[in-house]
Amino acid sequence: MNRIRILIASRPILALKVPEVLVWIVLVVATAFSWLLGHEAGREVVAIVIMAVAYVKVRLVGLYFMELRGVVGLRRSLDAYILISLVLIIGFYLAA
Repeated sequence: MNRIRILIASRPILALKVPEVLVWIVLVVATAFSWLLGHEAGREVVAIVIMAVAYVKVRLVGLYFMELRGVVGLRRSLDAYILISLVLIIGFYLAA
């Protein structure tokens, strides 16, 4: 891991080839996208899209920063948890 950090420090463009850096950039862009959509308050569709983006971010964090990519059982558990909780939260939101 230290070798990667040294390479990135000496050649910043190499940072874009590290999957975690790309995922971090996607997370930042998704956060900005959600924030911009948040100004469209009062629309159910916008709220549901923001929730879906949040759960995509949860999955990316789980896979890349909690290193669940290589552990099939835990990855499936994470996916099931994300899917079930997203459906329940959106269902409760629409029912309210």
